[in-house]
Amino acid sequence: HKYLSDHLQDLVEENLKGQCTKDHSCSEGIKKKLKALFFQGGKWQNKHDLVHVVHTFHPFSALAASKYFSFEAMESQTTYEFLWIIYVKDASSNYVYRNQMTKRPEKSGLDVLVVQTDGPVSSTVDFRSPEAISIFSNHTLLYGEMSLLESFLVLETQLGANEAITKTFVADLQNETAKRWQDDANNDKSWYYHCTSEYYEWRPFNPANMEEESETGFWNMVTPPKVEKCVERPGTTRIVGPKATLPSAYDALELEPCSPDEERTGCFVDTGKPDGARAMIPGLVKDKNPLKLSPRGLSLLVANQKNLREDVTAAFNVYMDKPRVRAIRDKMKKHETDTIPEPIGQQPADSSSPLESTRNLETSIAPARSNLTVTTALDTWKNDYDIVHILYSRFMQHQPNLLELGKARLELFKTFCLPTISHQTNPQFLWIIRTDPELNPILKDGLLESLQGMENVAVIGSNEVRKGSVDNGFRNKKAIADITPESIFYGNLDLVLSFQEATAGRIVLETNLDADDGLGLTFMETTQSLAKTTFEKIPSKNGWFNFCVGRHLEWQYFAPWDKHTDRGSFELGSTHICVTPGLSWATQPNAVPGFTVQHHLVKQDTPSCKASNKSYLGCWMEVPAPRPQDPMAIRARTPTSTGMNGVKVSHEGDWGPKAKALDDETWPLLEPDLAIPESLVKSSHKYLKDHLELLVAENLKGQCTKDHSCSEGIKKKLKSLFFEKGSWINKHDLVHVLHMEVPEKLNLSKLFISWEPVETQTVYEFLWILYVDPNIDQDSMNSLMKRLRRSPLNVVAFQTDQAPTGSFRDAETLTRLPTRRLLFGEMSLVQSYHEASQNRTLLETSLRANEAITKTFVGDIQNKTFDRLGQFGSSDWYYQCVSEYLEWRHETPLGVPPAHGFVSIAKRPSEHCTNRPGTTLITMPEAKIPDGWAKEDAKPCGNEPRAGCYTESGERNAARMLLPGIVDVPIAYQGQGSELERLTQDQSDLREDLHENFALERYHLRHFVKSVNGNRLINIARGPLLPDLPMCLVISGMENETPRGVPPAHGFASIAKRPSEHCTDRPGTTLITMPEAKIPDGWTKEDSKPCGNEPRTGCYTQSGERNGARALLPGIVDVPIAYQGQGGLERVTQDQPNLREDLHENFAVERYSLREMVKTLNGID
Repeated sequence: HKYLSDHLQDLVEENLKGQCTKDHSCSEGIKKKLKALFFQGGKWQNKHDLVHVVHTFHPFSALAASKYFSFEAMESQTTYEFLWIIYVKDASSNYVYRNQMTKRPEKSGLDVLVVQTDGPVSSTVDFRSPEAISIFSNHTLLYGEMSLLESFLVLETQLGANEAITKTFVADLQNETAKRWQDDANNDKSWYYHCTSEYYEWRPFNPANMEEESETGFWNMVTPPKVEKCVERPGTTRIVGPKATLPSAYDALELEPCSPDEERTGCFVDTGKPDGARAMIPGLVKDKNPLKLSPRGLSLLVANQKNLREDVTAAFNVYMDKPRVRAIRDKMKKHETDTIPEPIGQQPADSSSPLESTRNLETSIAPARSNLTVTTALDTWKNDYDIVHILYSRFMQHQPNLLELGKARLELFKTFCLPTISHQTNPQFLWIIRTDPELNPILKDGLLESLQGMENVAVIGSNEVRKGSVDNGFRNKKAIADITPESIFYGNLDLVLSFQEATAGRIVLETNLDADDGLGLTFMETTQSLAKTTFEKIPSKNGWFNFCVGRHLEWQYFAPWDKHTDRGSFELGSTHICVTPGLSWATQPNAVPGFTVQHHLVKQDTPSCKASNKSYLGCWMEVPAPRPQDPMAIRARTPTSTGMNGVKVSHEGDWGPKAKALDDETWPLLEPDLAIPESLVKSSHKYLKDHLELLVAENLKGQCTKDHSCSEGIKKKLKSLFFEKGSWINKHDLVHVLHMEVPEKLNLSKLFISWEPVETQTVYEFLWILYVDPNIDQDSMNSLMKRLRRSPLNVVAFQTDQAPTGSFRDAETLTRLPTRRLLFGEMSLVQSYHEASQNRTLLETSLRANEAITKTFVGDIQNKTFDRLGQFGSSDWYYQCVSEYLEWRHETPLGVPPAHGFVSIAKRPSEHCTNRPGTTLITMPEAKIPDGWAKEDAKPCGNEPRAGCYTESGERNAARMLLPGIVDVPIAYQGQGSELERLTQDQSDLREDLHENFALERYHLRHFVKSVNGNRLINIARGPLLPDLPMCLVISGMENETPRGVPPAHGFASIAKRPSEHCTDRPGTTLITMPEAKIPDGWTKEDSKPCGNEPRTGCYTQSGERNGARALLPGIVDVPIAYQGQGGLERVTQDQPNLREDLHENFAVERYSLREMVKTLNGID
C-alpha cells in the first residue's frame, strides 16, 4: 500500500500510456477512471500554477450534439486541471433539460459549474474581476460549488456545445503557456488570444447532394478564410497574465496577429495545428463556410472519409455512426432549434443572446440518467384482434458496470434480437425491456439509440423480473409497479398504462424473449390470430395455455468444420422442451391459470393441446411456421451467455455431412425469415473475436451476482475459452505440475473427490499428471476416460502403480513415464513442461484422488512464489505445506451415516507437514535434490539457504476424504466432549467451506455418503460399514409409531434387521430367468440357497445395496410392528432426519406423504 501511495501518479501515468498498446482496449472510460485517481476535484489545482477556464453555452437543442462533441472531448482530456463552465438558458421549465445538465457533469469527474443564464461572461470582462464573480452570483447555479471561483493567471477557452477540442488540447496549451511565463517574467502584463490554425467540420448531409441527409454525415478539414477571424474558431482561448489589465471595451474581431518580437498585448497567435472540430447542424449554427466542391474535389473528399473519421476519433474521441446521427437529427426535428451564440468577442455589449422558449414535451417521458432522452409519440393501445400482447426482455440486470460484457451483449441484441422485432408483420404489441437502473451510460445510450424510431417499446430501469406465468401476469397491477416516470428510460408511460387498462375483459398474450434471441417475423401475427380463434371456442372465457416455438436455430460462435470461420455456424435447437424465446402465456379474462413456471418443465408437466381432454384449460401449443423449413426463433449461443447452456467453447466436436448441409441451407433463410443480414452476423462474430478475453473475464465476474447461478460448471466452460491447451504457458514464467495418485480401491465413477476442485481452479496454467493403478476396475477406468476427454485442463494419465520419485526436472523423468504407459493425453505436452522446467522455477504439488485443494490454490501459490523469487538463491529448494486442512467422513462420531457426511478440522500432531494434502515442492532452476532423499527428512526452514526444509502456508486450503481402505489413519473421529459438541454445531459452516472454496456441492457430499455406505464401490478391508448389519440386502423400514407407541408427524424409520427373514421375502426381490430356463413344479422361492460358482439354478444373490423399503401397516404385514432394537435405539432416533431424507431422495416419498400415511393409519386405528 505504501509503495502504491508513494508512486501513484507515476504508475497511473504509465498505465495510461499502456492503454492503447497491443491487446489492450484503449477505452476512454478506463482512462477516465485512471485520471480520476490523481485528480482531486473541488478546488483549483494546477502543476503549472495556471488557471484554465473553458466556457460553453449550451441551448436545449444542443443536447444530442453536445453528447458526442463537447462532453466526449472534455472528458477525454489528458489533464483535468481546468474549470468547465456550462451556461444553460432557463432550464427550470424543462425537467429533462435540467436533469441532463446536472447528471452528466456529476459523472464526468471534472470540475464543472452549470449556470442558468442567457450566455457566457462578456468577452470584455476579465474572469478574475469582481464583475465576473457577481455575474455568477446573480444567476442560478444548477451544478457545482461557487467556491471554485477564485483569482489567478487565467486561460479562458471558448467552446460551443457542438464543438470539440483534441484530447491533449488542455495539457498542451497549459504546458506551452507555463513555459512562456517561465522564460520571460515580463509576460505578467500580457493578454492575447490563442486559436487553432485549422479545424474539422462535420455535416449531416450527403456531400454529393446538400439537400439529402446522410446516414453518417461527412467530415472535411477547414482552412479558415480571411473572413473568418481567429476568435470565431472552435477552442479559441484568451490568456490573461496576472498583472494584465483588459481595456474597458474592445472588439476581439479587430485584433491583429501577435508580433514575434513584441509583447503580446491585445493580439492573437495561431496554434499551427488542427486542434478543434465543429458540428455544422442547420438551425443550430450559421454556416459561414458553405462547401463549394468541384467534381474532382467531391471525389477526393468522399474517398478520404475513412481517414478523416479515424483521425477525428483518435484525436478527439468523437465518432459519428448511424445511431448518433439519427439521434441528433431526431432531436432537431422534434424541438425548435436554438442558435449557438456567436463566439466570444462578437456579442454586443447589451446582448443577452436570447433563446426561444423551449416547447414542453407533449408525451410523458422519464428523465434519463445519461445524456440521451427518447420520447415516443404512440400513447394508446390498439389491436385488430382485440388482444393485449406484451413482449418481455431483460438486459444486464444486476450487472450494470460489466462494460465489455455489456457491449458484446448489445452487439448481439442489435444483430439477433432487434431486427426480428422491429420487422414483425404485426407491430401491435408492447415491448418492455427491463435493465439495471444504474446501467453504465455507454451501454444505456447504446441501447436507447438502437431503438430510435420504434414507438411500441418501453425501456425500464428496474431489476424486477416479470413473466406471464406468475401472479396473473400483466393483468396484475404489480406487473407495472416498477414502471414510473423516474424509471422509464425510453418510451411513453401513457402507452404502458393504456395497455394494462385494456386487459380488462380481453385476451392477454405475454411472450418472453432474451435480449440475444430473436423471433420469426410472423410470430406476433400468428400467435395473436391463433389465440383469437382458439379462445372463441370457450364461451366461459376461462381458457389458458402456453405457446412454444418448434423449429428454431441456434447460432454458435465456433464452427467445427471451419477453425477460421468469420461467421460462426448454425444448428437446429432441441424441441423436447419449451425454449425461452417465444415462450408465451395466453389467458382469457376469467382464467385462473396454473402455469408451470420453469420453461424446461412445460412440456413435461403440461399436456399438449392436441391431446388434452380439457380443451385449452392448461395445455401447450406449438407456434406454426409459414413453411416447414422456416425457423420461428433464433438463439445466440455465445460466450456472453449467463448459463452457457448449449454453448460450444471450441471448434472441436463431432459433426457430419448433415450438420454442414444444415448450416449451408440456413444462411439464405436469415434475411427473409428473420430480417438478419449475413453481414450483421459477421460483424458480431468479429466483435466477439476481437473482445473475447475481456468479455469472458467479465462474464466470469458476473456469474455470482444476484439472480445468476454462480455455477462452477459454467465458469469452467468460460475459462476454457481463452486457455489454450497443448503446451506449457505461464504468466509468471513458472512451471507447475500437479501429481495425483489414483489408488486401486477408489472407484472413480463415484468417488473421484479431487476432480471438481482441480477443474475449478481460477488459474489453468499447470500440468495435471494422473498415476493410475494398473489394477483399477474397468468401470472406474471408463469413467476416468470419459471425464478426461471433457476436461479443459492440460492433463495426462499414465498407468503405473506409483508416482515417479525425484524431481520432474530430472533427465530420467521422461524414461520413467514412457509412451507405452500413456492412457490419455499427448507425450508432447509432458515434454513441453519438462523442457520449460530446465531453466525455470518448478512447483510440484502432490495430491491423491481422495484429496482436494481450494479453487484458488494454484493461483495463490504461483503468485506468492513469483513475489518471493528475489529472496531465493538459484539452487534453493523447499516444501510448502498447508497449516491445517479439512477432513470429511462418511459417518458421524456415533457411527451414523448422515446425509452430507461429517466434516472436521484436521489436528494430527504426529503427521509430518509434508504428508498433508496439497504439499508443494518448490525448486529453483539449479537446485539438486540428494539421492535417497525422503520428504519426511525436511525440517522447518530458518534464515539459512532453503535446502530441503519446509514452510507452512498459514492457510486452510486443502481437504482430505477419509475413505475406508484408502487412507491409513483411523476413520472414526477422535474428539470428545465440548470439542465434539462445538464441531457438531459447526457442520453447516464447514460444509459451506467445502462448497464455497473447494467447489464440493452438497449433492457431491450426499453422493459420497451413499457410495461409501452402499458397500459396492470400495474394497473395504475392515468389513461391513455397520458391523451389526447382516451382509445381505439392506433395506429401510418405516413404521407409523415410535418404539414407545407415540405417533410422530412423519412416522419412524429404521434399517431392517430381521435374521429370520429369507432374502427372497424382502421388498424388490427380482426373479431373473434366461430364455430356456425351467422352474420345477412346486418350487417356492424360500427353497433357494445362496448362489455359488455352480450354474445358477434356483439360488439367490444379494445386491449389496439398500434400495428397498417397506411400510409396516397394521393388518397388512405379518411381522411385529413394534421396533425391536434396544442398544441402537438412541442412535436411530437421532438419525431420523437422515433416514427420512433417504426416503425422499431415493424413493421419492415426500414428507407430506409420510404425514398423510400417519394420519390415515391413526384414524383407522
